[in-house]
Amino acid sequence: MQVVPITFPARPVNGGGLELAPPKRGEWSAEPKLNGWRVLVHAPTMTAFNRHGGWLSIAGEFAAGLRTLRGIGECHEIDWFDCEGLERRHGIGRGTLMVLDAVIPGAYRDRRPHLVTAIGEPLPIDIQPPHESVSLVPSFPMAGAADIYARLRKLNQLWRAPFYEGVVMKRTDSSYPIQLRSPHANYPLWQKHRFLN
Repeated sequence: MQVVPITFPARPVNGGGLELAPPKRGEWSAEPKLNGWRVLVHAPTMTAFNRHGGWLSIAGEFAAGLRTLRGIGECHEIDWFDCEGLERRHGIGRGTLMVLDAVIPGAYRDRRPHLVTAIGEPLPIDIQPPHESVSLVPSFPMAGAADIYARLRKLNQLWRAPFYEGVVMKRTDSSYPIQLRSPHANYPLWQKHRFLN
């Protein structure tokens, strides 16, 4: 069975550099923004789509991760995973799928514990992910976002690779942004703050 996505994950609003961003209202969490490919995974069929809703041309390079997500999805009743695929742009974590979120009901603050239960604790930011694996991207309270942002920049220098691009801030009461219009639609309750262009 092949599945074609009828929805696209909306994109985080480009909020510019974090150091220049205006204060955010409400409760937010920060996740590292990774330098890879956005991959929407339909776990039951191990089908991978790009952020435009088309077939992911390099899906074969994530075969091990797709098999892992199929098993996780079956055990935890998750059909769709939103991931960042690590491949080619740098040598770190080649063939790995970093889970950013999942298309499941509930606010971000409710989805995160579900994902930790399903996938396990995320790797610390200063540990490179292994090749051909599945990991959950870490999440931090808004109060620590500036320190994390600065640390990610330093890790890029230390690793001599553009692995991190910045942070993505997500409102903790935000639902997963499914939408039907366009893969270019922005979602204001998620904001990316990049130091890499």
